[in-house]
Amino acid sequence: DEDEVEVEPPRVDELVGDEPDVEPTEPVVPGPVASRESAAKEADIDERLAFLEDRIHTQHLHAKIWWGTWLSFYGAGAVVQTARAIRADERAEQADLIVSAVKATGGVVRYLADPMKGIRGLEDFPGESKQARLARAERILRENAEATTPFGPWYAHLINLGINGAGAVIVGAGFDDWKQGLMSGGIGFAVGEVSLFTQPWEADDDLEEYESRFGETEVARRAPPVKWTLVPTVGGAS
Repeated sequence: DEDEVEVEPPRVDELVGDEPDVEPTEPVVPGPVASRESAAKEADIDERLAFLEDRIHTQHLHAKIWWGTWLSFYGAGAVVQTARAIRADERAEQADLIVSAVKATGGVVRYLADPMKGIRGLEDFPGESKQARLARAERILRENAEATTPFGPWYAHLINLGINGAGAVIVGAGFDDWKQGLMSGGIGFAVGEVSLFTQPWEADDDLEEYESRFGETEVARRAPPVKWTLVPTVGGAS
């Protein structure tokens, strides 16, 4: 008889193979550097927001008081001067009062057409994140600065002079009372200048200070660069 050879069946670990050594992983915990960076970023946002909220509140409060005061002043002036003109006996006095009433009415229209010179406040939106509020506050600050012309634009002073000068000429030349016409025109010009010199002036200075302390606003960083190009046309370049 031939010798019988026993064949040993393969082990399971030989068929599958040895499992690779896998070291257990530990949960990633932010290190002290990452924590400090996160805290610094949060503090920067808080500091920016504190600055913006304070300055925008001041701008809006000034605009609201200024606008409401002058609107009420011109509104009352239009009513009072109209009533006086109706009761006036002398033609020159009546003409002067009518001119004053017209100028006051023009002031009312002017202030109604441009409420608070476009100066906006920073409203509270429930559920808004700090980052979103910061971006919105920066945008409002820039828009307020663009709407601000400290002490009024130069042409506003010329318009004020022209309107009151025309009123003085109407009363003086038209009704032979230069004293009353010039006095009324001078008072009207002075009042107009006071309204121009007291209008909101803070926003552009606040924007300059903000950008010097914290850098450009997000709106300014995202604004595309201005490019000038020359396009040939029939009449020349444009």
